[in-house]
Amino acid sequence: MTDLCESKESKWDPTSVDRIVYILTNRAHTFPSGVFADNFKFQPWEEAPDAWKSMQQMLMLDRDNTDYYLHTALMILDTYKEILNKIDNYTPSYNVRNFPVEESEFVDASIINYGARNSEFHKHTEDFPIPEYFTCEAVEGASIKVTSSSEVINTLSIDVQATYGDDPPKPLGYSILTGDWSPAFPFEGAIKYQGMWIPGCVLSLSYIPSGIDYEAWLAAIEALNIHVTFLSEAGLHQAYALSKQPTEKLAILYAALIKHADIAR
Repeated sequence: MTDLCESKESKWDPTSVDRIVYILTNRAHTFPSGVFADNFKFQPWEEAPDAWKSMQQMLMLDRDNTDYYLHTALMILDTYKEILNKIDNYTPSYNVRNFPVEESEFVDASIINYGARNSEFHKHTEDFPIPEYFTCEAVEGASIKVTSSSEVINTLSIDVQATYGDDPPKPLGYSILTGDWSPAFPFEGAIKYQGMWIPGCVLSLSYIPSGIDYEAWLAAIEALNIHVTFLSEAGLHQAYALSKQPTEKLAILYAALIKHADIAR
């Protein structure tokens, strides 16, 4: 007779829960979206090789002020189950369809529709790793100096609407800035600044892309000339070379990060 109370060893490993989240980010805590729990049993890879760190930085997984790029990685991996299933000992606690939406945010300013034009961000197509923020400073004349977190500086000519009426003009209490923003960041339309926009005024943009050009992203990664050796050491170069879709190639790069970490441990 079978003992109904007979104990059986569980095959479930609690350390598998969200394991790749901690490996990809190489941290045990500080997840701003609130989707992932802190895991103080996870030991970050303190002596990760330079190639691993460079790949992680190009995939923007080293950032602890946003989970946007981590969510991007997990959604791409979820699309390619055949790649995700090759990762050992992994149990997700999340549903990628429930990830919160993150958007760019201005400080002391906001996006508005102005005239007949809608204001919106466009797909990010250049400058990788993607900047975390942009700072816009009013300079003499109708010019703005825009500096990105990657220290790229652009000077733009803009139009400023800050007053109405005449004799004398009355201040609106705010300024509407319009022009071609694309040389600095992928935005089209008008920005409403809270105050009079005069030389010395500054506004900042905490930047989250509305979309990413995956082919341009991959081109920037491949320009580092580390991906072939990096993928080969993880046994994934052939799969990468045969892949036709840029998102599948990114999924393989994420898997390579995980495999390198697993091999080292």
